[in-house]
Amino acid sequence: MRPERQQPSSDRGTREREQLATFLAVMLTLTFGGAFAVFLIFITFGLFLWVILISIGIAAFVGLHYLIWGRPKPPRDE
Repeated sequence: MRPERQQPSSDRGTREREQLATFLAVMLTLTFGGAFAVFLIFITFGLFLWVILISIGIAAFVGLHYLIWGRPKPPRDE
């Protein structure tokens, strides 16, 4: 026999708690990650800022090339 799958809860309170937990996780990650980045910038006398800026530049370059060349083409109607 196959085990029964649990159905996703449609309870409004459960969904709100899950959304709040996700929001809290994202905000704590951004807060502590940002504080750690600022700490690294200060401790390296600004060198780490260049690492961040270069990483952002590379990500923008890759994203632009994905938008231009890498997106899947929609199927043609024949």
